[in-house]
Amino acid sequence: MEKERFHLYEPHKRSITSSLCYVEELLSEIESSLYNKKGIFFETINNINGPQCEKIKFLIKNIIHEIEKVKKELHLEKNKIMGSNVISSRCVAIWETLHDMESQKLKKYGNIQKEFSEYFDPIVKKLLEYNEEILTASKPKK
Repeated sequence: MEKERFHLYEPHKRSITSSLCYVEELLSEIESSLYNKKGIFFETINNINGPQCEKIKFLIKNIIHEIEKVKKELHLEKNKIMGSNVISSRCVAIWETLHDMESQKLKKYGNIQKEFSEYFDPIVKKLLEYNEEILTASKPKK
């Protein structure tokens, strides 16, 4: 095993690892924004021309290369995130968002018609049920 160039305490290593992990995630998001993507309520439109895209991809690769060097030189560990944990945290966020959409909560923005509540609340309830099913399905089997 090669000798460490610097002595870092574990809290320092964890802090650096977390920060660089976040940078890596943001770079991935930047790179994916270079491609057109469509959802139901969003659309990412690439308005960056070919040479600009290539330069950005090149710079991202350079940053990733530097991050890899730091990881190796400082003997940093890879963050291992269980997919079930990611799904669980996202389902919690979805649950909070959906509950804030219930007609009772929307009243803070003004009166809601009864007909709207009768239409919309069952949809929100169904979405919450699907979300719960995703959460249940994501639990690791023992």
